[in-house]
Parts: sequence; C-alpha cells; structure tokens
Amino acid sequence: MQEHLENLLGSLRNIDPTVSEIQCCVGFDGYIDEIVRVVKERSGIGGVAFFDTIDEFSDHLKQASGRSADMQLCAQERRMGGNAPLLANSISRLGIATTCIGAMGARELHPVFRSLPANCSAMSIADPAHTYALEFDDGKLMFGDVSNLSSVDWPNIRARVGIGKLREAILRSQLIGAVNWSAVECTDEIVDGLIREALPETAIPKKYLLIDLADPSAKSESSFHGLFDFIGRASKRLDVILCLNEKEAGILAGHLPGCHPEPTGLGCIARAIFDSLPVAIVQIHAAKVAVGIGARGLECIRGVFNEKPMATTGGGDNFNGGFASGILRGFGMRESLILGNAAAAFYVTNGYSPTQEDLVAFLEKSQARGDYADERLS
Repeated sequence: MQEHLENLLGSLRNIDPTVSEIQCCVGFDGYIDEIVRVVKERSGIGGVAFFDTIDEFSDHLKQASGRSADMQLCAQERRMGGNAPLLANSISRLGIATTCIGAMGARELHPVFRSLPANCSAMSIADPAHTYALEFDDGKLMFGDVSNLSSVDWPNIRARVGIGKLREAILRSQLIGAVNWSAVECTDEIVDGLIREALPETAIPKKYLLIDLADPSAKSESSFHGLFDFIGRASKRLDVILCLNEKEAGILAGHLPGCHPEPTGLGCIARAIFDSLPVAIVQIHAAKVAVGIGARGLECIRGVFNEKPMATTGGGDNFNGGFASGILRGFGMRESLILGNAAAAFYVTNGYSPTQEDLVAFLEKSQARGDYADERLS
C-alpha cells in the first residue's frame, strides 16, 4: 500500500491545479442545508450537551413513545447542500473545471451557492430543496422537503439552460454526474435527453456517467427495475460508474435480478453489482473501508476515519469527488480509492472541501503515520 500511496503523491505533486484539461458536468439537485445538533441537556446559561450518537438519540426517542417529547435543536450552520453542488464543489476545488446544473434558485443564484469555486459554472433551473441535517458523531439524520425538485425535469432544463449551452457543456466534459437519483425523479429522463440531444454519436472515447443513488430506502421495486433499464441504455454510450455508500449498496444488491440470497460483505456486494449490471466501475465507501471493482478486478483499502468529525453531511460527496478526480486523471483503482478517502476525511475533519495542495499535505501526514493499509474483504 505504501508504494501506491507514494505513486499517488508523486502524481499529485506533478499536476498543476491551475491548468484544467479535464472537465465535468454534474446535476441535478440543490438544497439549502440547515446543520443542527440535538440538545441532550442544558446546564445554566450557555451550558449545553448534545446527543453524540444516533443510538443514544434513538434510545431517548423510544422512551418518549406514548408520552411525547420536546426536543431542542441547536443550529450549527446554514450552507450549500445537495449532492450535485457538493460534488461539483469537491471536484472543482481539486482543480477540475465543472459545470453544475441544478436547483439553486429559480430567478437568481441563491446566496448559499455563491461559495462555489470560480472554476465551477452554476446553471440553475429551479429553487432549491431544503434539508434539516441532524448531525451526530457516528452519522446523520436528514429530513428534507424536496417539493421544489418536482420541476427538475428534461423539458425545464432544456428550456432554462438552452440546448446550445447543454451541448457545449457535455461536449467538453469527460464525466457527467447524475446524482441523488432517489430524490430527483426524472434523473433517467434527463440523462436520456442529454444523450439524445447533446451527445454526438461520434463521441470517442466514451465519457463517464457517474451515478450516485443517495438513500434509496423509499424507492419501489419498479423504480429499481427502471434504474436497471436506464443503466442498460446509458451504458451503450457512456462508461457507467456507480458510487455508493454501504447502505445504498446493500439496498441495491437486494433488488438485483436473480441475486438470491443477497450478498453480504462489501467485496461480495461490489462484485455482485458489477457482474449483474453493465457498468464500468462500482465503488462502495463505508466509514473505515472502501472497495472498487472494474475490468482489472477488485481493490480494497482501509483508510482514515475520524471519530469526532466536524461535519458529516457531504462526506460521501467529497469521497466521490476525490475518487472521480483520480479516475479522470488516469490513476489506478487503489490510488483513486485513497484519494476519495483522503478527500472525505479532510472534509469531515475541517468542515470544507480540500484543494489539491490540501490533499498532498494530508496524505504526507497519513503516510508518516502509516494510516493506509490493504484490506481483505469477503
């Protein structure tokens, strides 16, 4: 693993982050995120203790059954949210010019999205959705109002952005990101429209299509059948990358046709998805480990994990941003997994997405500590 880490550091040191020959286009959501902590106890003026874990909070909620409860929330931050803006922010901070198409303001860009880097072009088509993200040390609970996303569809995108700008964005991009499939109901239709009207038949080499489901717990069996059909159509024109967290991967595997009994273990799940669907890459990231499988086989790493994160909302998007930047720059699977983990670990530790220089410094410290190791998974 140390050899892979040294190769990755050498490659990153030789990249000029101010020169972007690679470009991306991602969409199609957008949220205003209210980051809050749940108050466990108050003691005097200003004295407050929060629930540290989801288990601790859930135990408290169970005790309120049949009795009701008055819970206090303490606002931590109001910031840009949505898988598309967060992924676009992560990728562009790493020196790759990005176009973000999403729900960031119907008339003008909402102020929270003005923090996007200068090399990220925002094309807004609707007002943003809204999320309350209850953060804990071991994860987050997100409560979202997604009603504004009902207007995120292909006719609206085509009308608001214009087919000329869409075609230009797609032509110059090596990767198209279609994220938050679970909340953006028309994701399949939007990508079909982009392929049909903005992607020339002669586009060689194939571009990547990165799909991030977000939490698909509420999706029906028919929705997954539609997803599999969509992946089949898209794979004829694009190399599909599926980026999943551990929960999303388990749910997806449970809906795979003919996959019974359901696979267990990240390695087995990744292989089952890869073997069942026409995808180029499957990447699954969990809290402490990550796996990726492509044409050259399965790779697994044990990465950096922060027990006391500053932020968790957006960690997965930063993992995907780091991973995608590695794939686009021609890095190997293991190096790309390390880059994804490092981007996510830096983000949850510091509360903001890293630049390339940040990642080099982070990885140098990790190398000195011996953080990264091979991981054997079933």
